[in-house]
Amino acid sequence: MHPRSADNIDNLNRSAEYIKEVFVSSGARVTSQDVPITGGPYKNIVADYGPADGPLIIIGAHYDSASSYENDQLTYTPGADDNASGVAGLLELARLLHQQVPKTGVQLVAYASEEPHFFRSDEMGSAVHAASLEHPVKLMIALEMIGYYDSAPGSQNYPYPAMSWLYPDRGDFIAWSAEYRISTPFVR
Repeated sequence: MHPRSADNIDNLNRSAEYIKEVFVSSGARVTSQDVPITGGPYKNIVADYGPADGPLIIIGAHYDSASSYENDQLTYTPGADDNASGVAGLLELARLLHQQVPKTGVQLVAYASEEPHFFRSDEMGSAVHAASLEHPVKLMIALEMIGYYDSAPGSQNYPYPAMSWLYPDRGDFIAWSAEYRISTPFVR
């Protein structure tokens, strides 16, 4: 569904319903979490697998897409390589978790309201979800832009020049990015 930006609440809600249906069909315990923002209703869709108590592994992706103004005209991004690729990853994980129930609690979360103007605010779906957690989190993985691919030299840029010494100059890889002290127990 396109566009899925904050000003297209009907498409966002249809997307959320589709994600919810897939999670339910995968055998998850599914809830909708309200994201209280003016202009809503916006919803995070939360799917729980495995034990209902104890520490959690959370894997999330956002299903909204960005909009912007160019030359005084509202434009929409398709959200295919950014948002939709992360959601596709979540839906595939739901299918796999249906086949083998985990021994540790796993929570798949489709987040609403991650794009600007919600980005880096308390109104982000992920911020609302994090504030509501009642169990300790062992690990959180955000599936972000996993569908982007470009093998052309120089197609990958980094926010800090020194990173280019460590990472490829082509956008043809998936990376694990974390604080070293946090990620080391999970790298195997």
